Amino acid sequence: MKIYAINASPRKNWNSAKLLEGFVKGVKEENPDAEVEVINIYDYDFKGCRSCFACKLKATPNQCMIKDSIQQFLIDIRKGDGLVFASPVYYFDQPGYFRAFMERLLYPGPVKGKAIPVTAIYSMNATSEAEYQEYMGDHFKFTHMMIQNCFHGPLKELKVFDSFQREDSDAYQASKSNHVAKKERYEREFPGHLENAFNAGREMVKEIRAIQAAEATK
Repeated sequence: MKIYAINASPRKNWNSAKLLEGFVKGVKEENPDAEVEVINIYDYDFKGCRSCFACKLKATPNQCMIKDSIQQFLIDIRKGDGLVFASPVYYFDQPGYFRAFMERLLYPGPVKGKAIPVTAIYSMNATSEAEYQEYMGDHFKFTHMMIQNCFHGPLKELKVFDSFQREDSDAYQASKSNHVAKKERYEREFPGHLENAFNAGREMVKEIRAIQAAEATK
């Protein structure tokens, strides 16, 4: 069982990375033999889709042909058994660098012959589900639809609100934020978010097992 875990944040030790780590711990709790490869995308130099259509050629179907530092990841992820990504929300969207990665991953078209469950974890400044819906609504609906169209499996979403972004927040301009209140909420609630990510990791293992069992009976 191989699961790919993508950290879509430029930070390797903050909210997204911690949530991803919690997810991976859940995977390992449920299946110690599972292989999990963590990809910090900001470690790699790449650009988005070039619209070259090489992935649509009959000779090289469903494979990004741009030879750069992420090409092999794009091939391997589509051969894996599960995918999870943890992403901050910048300006009401996924970071541009991550969207460039997803362009390259999704545009070659649907994975052939298997279903791959996906978990999407978002960390954001919106303080609640109600505020998220007010400003963003179903903003990720189309992106998630494209992901499911590519990987065929179930997609689960976890949202973490009112992100505490920096220990030294008082040094930065953020007039709408109460740094003390944000930190207190973070310390109170983030352990629960880590537990949710842990449980999501366990659930993905169960989903993969169910998919593999169903495939074995065909």
